[in-house]
Amino acid sequence: MLTLGIETSCDETSVALVNKRKILAQATFSSVRFYRPYGGIIPEIASRKQFKFISLIFRKALKDSGCRSSDIKAVAVTQGPGLIGSLMVGVQFAQGISLALKIPLIGIDHLKAHLFATFLNRKEKIFLPFIGLVASGGHTNIYLVYDFDKMELLGETLDDACGEALDKVGRFYGLDYPAAVYIDKLFSLKFVDRGMFKIKKRQDFNFSFSGIKTAAVYKKTQEQRQPSFQKIVLSSFQYAIVENLILLLQKATETFKIKNVVCGGGVLANRFLRRRLQQEAAKREWRVLIPPRELCSDNAAGVAGLGEYLEKKRGFNSGEIEPYSVSKRD
Repeated sequence: MLTLGIETSCDETSVALVNKRKILAQATFSSVRFYRPYGGIIPEIASRKQFKFISLIFRKALKDSGCRSSDIKAVAVTQGPGLIGSLMVGVQFAQGISLALKIPLIGIDHLKAHLFATFLNRKEKIFLPFIGLVASGGHTNIYLVYDFDKMELLGETLDDACGEALDKVGRFYGLDYPAAVYIDKLFSLKFVDRGMFKIKKRQDFNFSFSGIKTAAVYKKTQEQRQPSFQKIVLSSFQYAIVENLILLLQKATETFKIKNVVCGGGVLANRFLRRRLQQEAAKREWRVLIPPRELCSDNAAGVAGLGEYLEKKRGFNSGEIEPYSVSKRD
């Protein structure tokens, strides 16, 4: 079923067309260069650029797919979590298309779409249940997924998301925005001091990165005392975060006796995290799925794919949907 996906939760404006989990076309515009000088996302700039470009992005995706608007059978749109102004742009555009074409409108939680994106362009069936990890600049969540309409949130970050912590510390050490990307580039195990940053083990499945973020900031005062100090601190900081993600995944798989692991979100583009997941898969006999790097960041393909899946599963039609900035509890 040809499904249109629209994603405008943060700084991307993304439109995709998906049919039977196959991506026919995806067009994405990022406004990151407009607020790079400020060192972070400016919500007003993001929503204004999305309002300006969404029609153009839609037409490009439609042209690239070789389809006509009349071929579209459903439209799925991110309704949250995200920036309210940005979400409103996508939701209102999707509502207009739904009304004009008289097709179902499906509201999507884009964190779930991050996990579903992993199953796109794959022939094998979706395996369930699985432990799901969403790691991004705004969220660090771990789920027990029975199905995409039956997910249990096991844990989440209590403060900074992992990508957010990487960005903030990297910026403090003078790296350009988004700093997490540049930390990944300079990272090397030979620079890692495994004792530099310690994350306290928790009894639950929640994450907390504010403590080591503060510790990394304080270490800046020692910068002149040791050669390659910046690389040592930032490599050690990334190492501690990645190992904490792996630790919580290990705990979840052992607790629920599930060896299927699905990961998604922008931080999954990180090379060291991808390598560690593959290592753990081989060691613990996990079945791990990680999206290709182009589907790690916010994207409409995952939104379209999940919308198609839900509409087929339960004939779901959201009708009038309302954006939300904070994740809803299932």
